[in-house]
Order: sequence, then C-alpha cells, then structure tokens
Amino acid sequence: MQMPNYIIAGERRSGTTTLAKLLEQHPEIFMYPVMDTAYFMDDALRGSMTWFEGSVDVGLWAKKHTKEEYAKLFLQATKQHVAIGEKSADYLFLENCHTRIKQYVPDCKIILTFRNPIERAWSHYWNEVGKGREQKSFEKAIELEELRVAQSDYAKAHLTYLSRGFYVNSLTKLYTTFHKNNIKVIILEELISNPQKVLNEVYLFLGVDTTIEIKEKRSSFNKNWTSIPKPFWKKTKSLETLENYLNKLVVKGVNGVIKDTYKRRDIITRLESLTRNTKKDFVMKPETRLRLQELYLPYTEKLEKLLDKDLSSWKQ
Repeated sequence: MQMPNYIIAGERRSGTTTLAKLLEQHPEIFMYPVMDTAYFMDDALRGSMTWFEGSVDVGLWAKKHTKEEYAKLFLQATKQHVAIGEKSADYLFLENCHTRIKQYVPDCKIILTFRNPIERAWSHYWNEVGKGREQKSFEKAIELEELRVAQSDYAKAHLTYLSRGFYVNSLTKLYTTFHKNNIKVIILEELISNPQKVLNEVYLFLGVDTTIEIKEKRSSFNKNWTSIPKPFWKKTKSLETLENYLNKLVVKGVNGVIKDTYKRRDIITRLESLTRNTKKDFVMKPETRLRLQELYLPYTEKLEKLLDKDLSSWKQ
C-alpha cells in the first residue's frame, strides 16, 4: 500500500496550486493530478455550496474513510518517485485535518504557503463571490465573519477571510501534531520573485534531486477568475439573460479548443471582460486596507519570530 510522504496543506489563496504545478515538473516528485481533493476534510464541508447552521458531526469522517481508500489516490506513482503527495489548501486551517493526517501518514512532511494576509483575504473573498457562496460586500463580510463562524461550520470552512490570515495561530496548532522538522513554510512573494531558489529548498526538504531546473516558471497558475456582469447588463432581465447566454457561448467555445485548464480559464476571463468586470476592476477601500494592516501587524510579528524570517514587506 503506497501512502504519500508529503502534503501541500495550505493556506487557501496563497499559491498552493502554483507550488504544486511547479513541483510536479520534477521527475522524482509525484503530485496527485486532481488538486484539492480535501480527503481529510469533513464530507459535509468539502465542496459545499449551500449555507447550513450548526456544526458537522466530526465522528462521521472516520466511519466513511480508510487508509486503503486514500492509498488508491497514489497508485500511479512509480519507483522513480522519491516524493509522493497531494495538494489540498484547507488542511492547515481545519484542525480536524491535522489529526487525521497524523493518523494516516504520521511521518508525512507538510508544506505550507503563506502570502501577505491582506491580499490573501481580498483574493479569497472574490473567489467566494465567483463561486456564488458570497453575496455581501467585502466590508460587511469581514464584519460578520466572527458571528458567521460561531453559527456555522460552513462559514468556518469557506467564509473565513480574516482568520485564515492569522497564520501564526494555525501554524502553532499544527506544531502540536507534527514536529517542526516535518513542516516547511514557503512565502509566496519569495516563490514568485525567485522560484528556482525556493524550489531548491523544497527539493532538499523532500529529499529529491536539487539540480533539476524547472521549465515553466509561471508566477501564478490558479488565478482569481471571478467575473460578474457589468452594470449595463443588470438593467433589465432580458439584458441579464442575453449576457449570460453570450458568456456561456464563450465558455463552450474556449473549452472546445483549449485543453489546459488554467490557460483555458485565463482566455475565458479575457473574453468575458467585454461584458463582465473581473477582480482586477475592483480595489479595496483605503480605510479597509488600513484597518487590516493594523489587525494583522501583531500576528505578522509573531510569525516572524516563530519562523525567524523577515516579513517586513507585509507591514508596508
């Protein structure tokens, strides 16, 4: 039974997909090709799109999952693969995942990616808008976050724009389950500015050949592709219907020509810009950004001490 020996465990909207796509270019690294299976996440929360009140029954997970089932994800790994693993961006934030991973793969190496928490929160918010989970403004959503989380595990899993950026809290909890030597933290801004250097550090961490150079050095694979109709198309029901029809034609046409998922979504977003606004068309209010800078400052400083790493760029 082939079990993984590493997992990219989060944080959401912090470059986990980019890191995964870069690592899978290495001949000695096997990356399960389906991103974010979230195997260790409670079934009621994984991919959930409908709000529900209350908590999930965490005891159900153990009754529905087995090591043998999990091992089947890695059947395509071969003898040449020194490092075998997967990427699921929710594992870090959801504590139940920590203990489940420890139970299944106790010596697993955990890789985390962190990003400027303000940019992460903004990207996360627009991602949820695009998926249809979020209808409120960013300011209202962060105002209600604590109340929402207290009311619903659904909100904790998907609408935690602020608290997922308290990286030091999540990391400290993970340290109680996995030894620090088994955890590697990557700063997204460093990965973007010097991908080969950061990847070499990860290669060393995973025990694979450190002389391999990556071919495709894209800074982002899983961009925020959220788009919403421009105001003109919302004036009447008929215009809204027409825009939706045109958008579906664009998606169908591109899907039929472009095979690569990320390139396909990139092209669709560019074509949609004729009738739709994308995340790039919206800017966080200055007063909101200032508030978040003040909110995250003490957490960033604690993370700096914990990791012994300069994160001054996040404080600017």
